[in-house]
Amino acid sequence: MRKLFLYPIILLVVSCTTGPMGRTNRYLTYVPSNYPEAKAVILLEEGQSTIEVKTLSVFQRVHRIIKLFDKSCFDELGNVSISYNRSYESIVSLKAWTIKPDGRVISVNDIYEETVVDLSGVNDVKRKVIVFPGLEEGCIIEYDYTIQSKLPGPRGWIFMHVYPTLLSRFTLIMPEGWAYLYHCKNGTPKERVEEMVSHGGIDWAAFIWEMEDIPPLKEEPCSPPLVDIAPSVYFTPASIFGMNVRMGWRDVAKFVEESYLDGSFKSHKLESFAHSETMGCGDALSKAKKLYSFVQKNIRYVAISLGLGGWLPTPPEKVMDRRYGDCKDKAVLLVNLLRSEGIEAYPVLVRTRDEGLLDETIPSLQFNHAIVKAVIGGKSYFLDPVYEFLPFGSLMPNCYGVRAFVVGAGERYFEDITVPPAFYNALKVVLVGAVNDDGSLKGKMKMQFSGYQAVLSRSLLSRLSEEERFKNFEALLKSYRPEANISNFELSNLGDLDSSLTLIFDIDIGNYAKVAGEYIFVPTSPIPSDIPSFSESERKYPVYLDFPFTVTFEETLSFNRPVAIERKSEPRISSDWGSFVVFEDIRGTKLVLTKFFSLKVIEVSPRQYKGFKKFLDTVRAKDNEELLLRAR
Repeated sequence: MRKLFLYPIILLVVSCTTGPMGRTNRYLTYVPSNYPEAKAVILLEEGQSTIEVKTLSVFQRVHRIIKLFDKSCFDELGNVSISYNRSYESIVSLKAWTIKPDGRVISVNDIYEETVVDLSGVNDVKRKVIVFPGLEEGCIIEYDYTIQSKLPGPRGWIFMHVYPTLLSRFTLIMPEGWAYLYHCKNGTPKERVEEMVSHGGIDWAAFIWEMEDIPPLKEEPCSPPLVDIAPSVYFTPASIFGMNVRMGWRDVAKFVEESYLDGSFKSHKLESFAHSETMGCGDALSKAKKLYSFVQKNIRYVAISLGLGGWLPTPPEKVMDRRYGDCKDKAVLLVNLLRSEGIEAYPVLVRTRDEGLLDETIPSLQFNHAIVKAVIGGKSYFLDPVYEFLPFGSLMPNCYGVRAFVVGAGERYFEDITVPPAFYNALKVVLVGAVNDDGSLKGKMKMQFSGYQAVLSRSLLSRLSEEERFKNFEALLKSYRPEANISNFELSNLGDLDSSLTLIFDIDIGNYAKVAGEYIFVPTSPIPSDIPSFSESERKYPVYLDFPFTVTFEETLSFNRPVAIERKSEPRISSDWGSFVVFEDIRGTKLVLTKFFSLKVIEVSPRQYKGFKKFLDTVRAKDNEELLLRAR
């Protein structure tokens, strides 16, 4: 970790030669001798962040030149997505082209814009999609774009990708009086300082980091965020306009406490509303649930990051009046409403798991989300009023297993948000049916979803019509049982977040069981296919999973004649990773079968990987075994 200072300056010409002419043409003859199996090679990638003094914004420029050697990579590299948050970012320039192997240049005309929507219905992230024309083996694609950000901090830079890279360079251009601490992770790029002449009465300097001949990142399913495993450089501010802004965690705590728990946020209007909204609630927990539900359902989420809006919340009374706000606005509003009812509550800042690990050695605003901690009856509840279908006391999976920064809790800044037990995220399936002599089955099935399983299902089903729900769910069942048909589809508790989401329907499955004389082969219901599958024998990086969960199948099947179990399959598998249990029993003409699977962990180290893979492989093998019955 080092500090970037501005030295006496003379001259620097910082330029990235772009366009279909110049050095790009010499790449046409390039052959990847060091990477003969490479389907593509990144010949050059350049990033540049320039601080704009007048508006305190940053211009982030990216330029890449990629040569394609195998058509199997066309689908992945032929469409390039550029994401930006429209609330504080805008794309100010964008150009791209394809260079054919014979040197002909085809400019890109097809650039589309997409809206990225998450489970909350949030649509602040936009994505420009570049569609490159005329791709063929041996061609080159090149693109160059600049994003203007209203947040006065440069983006970091990642030097490694899934394709080999010949040269990756990042340049930070800063005015006099500005300084940043920079931090290199997972590798040490070469660094140098180059000097520039004074411009506009301000002296400038460029700080450059680069790496050469970078091997491809090993692709492994369920890997950690790229920033945690690839060589990278990132920044935290130290000086702006000559003013020291370098902070310790105590300084960070003081800044966010003054911003998030501003005494002026208290108001008679908020107190009156809280009293009115919770009238009739018998205890503090009921009041907290009522206020949480109000903020969750009635304050629309809109990201607001104008100027310091990326860090400072909007006064809660204003959020109430206009009925919208971002995550920190909704969190601060909920804190004030809870405190109006005498409930202990704090804003909480988190860096979600998908954004990489929080580095506690670098006191700074590394956080990307705000939630709430409430303490009721001595028990702590973490609340996220942003997401429409989260029950009280629940969080999105990427907020579990992280270190939270609690605002206003004294010297104890950090608190672990522990991962909930597997049974919290549960799917239970109950099937009661009759198996006919030809092996077909008719019966009734009930499916119950709780925890994040319910959040996912509610998010999908709430956006569909009745007919669309039926077709969607029938298609899902047919992916397991192609011959399955359902009818009399009933859905309950869609809006009751404290109850399990329940689906009940009649089911008809032809060829359910295989009948061979007196023998009946009964397939046991498979564990859902979202159980992770791994083929490699070893891992370089940890396994990152979304959330722990359980799945339970209970089947009661009736036959037209008495049956006996000819071949049992009752595995009892238990480990640190989870468990798998099957229980089979015959009661006259009825078969009672129970199957239970649990996955307890969300992270597995490379050292633990072999044991974890063995557990999953054993479960899959046992899960696919048929049950053999014999008619008596």
